[in-house]
Amino acid sequence: MVPKTHLLAGPRDGGNAVVVSSKNLGSATYIGPGAGRYPTANSVVADIMRIATGRQPDPFPEAKAPPATKNSFDSAFYIRVSISDGIGIIASVGAAAEKNGVSINSVLQNPIVNREACEFCITTEITSLSAVEALCGEIEKISVVKGAPFFMPMLE
Repeated sequence: MVPKTHLLAGPRDGGNAVVVSSKNLGSATYIGPGAGRYPTANSVVADIMRIATGRQPDPFPEAKAPPATKNSFDSAFYIRVSISDGIGIIASVGAAAEKNGVSINSVLQNPIVNREACEFCITTEITSLSAVEALCGEIEKISVVKGAPFFMPMLE
């Protein structure tokens, strides 16, 4: 069915070949080693023997609890805060940062065009993720803040 000159006709013995066609990629052929007919047949017979002799493990064992993960790290962070303009906002943010042990590296606010919808950005010194999460929770409580601040770690 496949002409001998086609790439799919090339693999021998345990080799495999796959052709993938798509609008974006066009046509691509991937060729590499595979198990071959004898190793595959051996695996199928071994599976059948395990089932027949009752030595087949439960294919759907009860899920174990996932391992505990440490979801904290230290980094410098970028924080963007959406606000309605007012007096004392930066002072309130500074007080929240001090309360949560976060040192501010810089603050940037572009000239305000719309006093009801403006933003400013903060970068922090290296601190913990949990401290920044707590800081953002405090900032969100400030009356002129519009929603939860966006934050992300900065790569050094």
